[in-house]
Amino acid sequence: MIYAGTQGNGVLRSNDEGKTWWSAGLAGQIVKALAVSRTQPGTVYAGTKPALLFVSRDGGVSWTELVSFRRIPSRRFWFSPAEKPFSAYVQAIPLSPSDSKTIVVGIEAGAVVRSTDSGQSWTGHRWGALRDCHSLTFHATNGDWVYEGGGTGAGVSISRDAGATWIQPVEGLDRHYGWAVAADPSHPEV
Repeated sequence: MIYAGTQGNGVLRSNDEGKTWWSAGLAGQIVKALAVSRTQPGTVYAGTKPALLFVSRDGGVSWTELVSFRRIPSRRFWFSPAEKPFSAYVQAIPLSPSDSKTIVVGIEAGAVVRSTDSGQSWTGHRWGALRDCHSLTFHATNGDWVYEGGGTGAGVSISRDAGATWIQPVEGLDRHYGWAVAADPSHPEV
């Protein structure tokens, strides 16, 4: 199954390697980020503009908004200068490969937040993470390592405890504006 977010037509889904597509819900929504769970078959998360978060537990047949995401206190400071009407949006939704309840969400621009209960509750911005989040990813097999590329601070931040705490390593970096991140599948420290 392949999923695609659209600029106003919700989620599209293909089950024939992208030859044909059909609507998979969230009609009218601008979907900026998608995540398919490797540990919970049929579970898909969708992040939108404005910054809302939805989950489907049936492969995109039906969706539920995670309303607790609206209650993150710091969200009133989220603001994106990248696209009119300048409202913040969900840029990335990495899911832990080892703990199905751990989700980290990056906001362009405003925060990196975390849930350890499948999105029922959320932390505020994680200190040390970049507020101008451009990309986030968990290591493919090690659920402790999370990587972020962003436009503020060092340009990159790393968590070694599933997104609870973050550091911004600067040694060896000659640029301080990050966009994409990747990790060696065999060595999470690379």
